[in-house]
Amino acid sequence: MKVLLAAAEVAPLAKTGGLADVAGSLPKALKERGIDVRVVMPKYRGVAERAEAPLKRIGTATIPLGAQAASIGVLQTSIAGGEVPVYLIERDEYYDREGLFGHPDDLKRFTLFSRAVTAVPGVTGWEPDVVHCHDWHTGIVPVYLKRLVTGLRPATVYTIHNLAYQGTFPKSATDVLGVARGSTAFHDLEMGEYLNFMKAGIVAADRINTVSERYAGEIQTREFGEGLEKVLQWRGDALEGILNGIDYDTWNPRTDTEIAATFGPDDLSGKAKCKQALQADMRMPARNVPVIGIVTRLAAQKGLDIVEAVIDELLAADLQLVLLGTGEPRYHSLFEKLAERLPDKTGIRLAYDATLARRIYAGSDLFLIPSRYEPCGLTQMISLAYGTIPIVRATGGLADTISERGPDGNGFVFFEYSPDALLAAVDRALAAYRDTQRWTALLRNAFACDFSWEQSAERYENMYRCAIAARGA
Repeated sequence: MKVLLAAAEVAPLAKTGGLADVAGSLPKALKERGIDVRVVMPKYRGVAERAEAPLKRIGTATIPLGAQAASIGVLQTSIAGGEVPVYLIERDEYYDREGLFGHPDDLKRFTLFSRAVTAVPGVTGWEPDVVHCHDWHTGIVPVYLKRLVTGLRPATVYTIHNLAYQGTFPKSATDVLGVARGSTAFHDLEMGEYLNFMKAGIVAADRINTVSERYAGEIQTREFGEGLEKVLQWRGDALEGILNGIDYDTWNPRTDTEIAATFGPDDLSGKAKCKQALQADMRMPARNVPVIGIVTRLAAQKGLDIVEAVIDELLAADLQLVLLGTGEPRYHSLFEKLAERLPDKTGIRLAYDATLARRIYAGSDLFLIPSRYEPCGLTQMISLAYGTIPIVRATGGLADTISERGPDGNGFVFFEYSPDALLAAVDRALAAYRDTQRWTALLRNAFACDFSWEQSAERYENMYRCAIAARGA
């Protein structure tokens, strides 16, 4: 089986969030299953410096961009120790700039990329059986392959990582997309007064999935459907949830060279050193109190509104709070003031810092993820790998991975999205921390968790086969 995975970001070449982690890790697991998987992404600024192999020019192509034609270069590098080829779409006018997303011309940038995905087989001479598209940036690829491109008929799979980001543009965008008003392709895209890339992927792909079982059900409801719930209900027979995984070669406290000391379940002395180092990093006193870590985007979706509502009560307990992230100005202001007011109890870093994130996973005792919704979440899986116990709201992938019940409990869970429910869960976690026997059991269960890609990769392979069968039908 040959699979071309198309994503706007792929770790370690370019990353802003969890999409990149998935696009960088899943191909490795698929390769281990004998699948000939290759990746395609834009050639952003800095990719060449982060690539593990020198960039090799494969060829060029001229593709339509509205009424005009645009030339692109196709270069090749690799990820996963050279096992997975990566094709890079080169057009410096659109991709050689600071920041991956949020530019005024994102419509053109990702329309060009989507058109380029369909051109890759012609340039490389390698034709996939399946094109696997991710999030709104590639939502129009199934439309192009199904409605507009002749001669290339791979099956298509479309993965929704976060339904809230849909890629909506005015109907005048048809000029850029090369889609005629009133055509079938236009109706695939049309959503009210706008054109919607994510809706197009949902409608046109042969199979659809999202990144946890729970989220697959949630997005078919009005509460979580973001206006697309009826479209998702209509495609319900083709929709499934497949939980993301993490790469334990990357997230392993036994071998991690970026943390203060390595450790594992049989020897936690290194974790104690990591805690002391984290307290020093964040300029907090080295006290033997529970440290709660947060690594997140600063937004209401992530539950920071209910954290804000109880922050004084939370910090009245004998604990320390460490936070890393960037996002909405209101939360920057909140945590800046908190750091000034309670420097001994808080360590706040309003930045993106991948190394510090690792040190927070390793040095914290508890990890707080109070999201209003969370399609999958990777941070709870990573924290478990580092013996850090999650406190989560029961939504999406958080509900699928963290349990407070029974002898196999691996964290603390609250169900109602409210400040009081959050605070009660933190109180239960603090009580467990003070109970040596219970805390030891929690740590044992955390280290025993296995959220590797192996099982998920098998499910993706099965979904690819279903997509091929659906396209053949």
